[in-house]
Amino acid sequence: MAKKAWSKSISVMHPSDVEPFEGVCGLVWKLIGPENSSARALSTALVIIEEGRSSTPHYHRTTKEIYFVLDGRGLLRVDDEEYAVKECTIAYIPPNTPHSIENMGRKNLKLLVTDHPSYDPADTFALDGE
Repeated sequence: MAKKAWSKSISVMHPSDVEPFEGVCGLVWKLIGPENSSARALSTALVIIEEGRSSTPHYHRTTKEIYFVLDGRGLLRVDDEEYAVKECTIAYIPPNTPHSIENMGRKNLKLLVTDHPSYDPADTFALDGE
């Protein structure tokens, strides 16, 4: 029998190990973070954006983010720039940088999102007028 894998030094998680929640980017499974691992300075989540949907345009005052596209295709908006993204595309988003991502495909857009420091909803700010 496999044991739930996290200890003081090693964490091995699967999306079925955590409850998803609706975040500004879509459906979120927080896989690694202070709540369920020894990681204190970062977190990693699986994010799924359904066909025809997009994240709320937002920014973070202190959080740095890395988006890694696992599957699907989308349009990443960062500041005033737009980037077509697809499987294996990676993007770094620094603090205080407005951003959003839209699913442009006919299937779910799946992202692995890493935050430093660990994701805190109090550090997520919707853009004015959105």
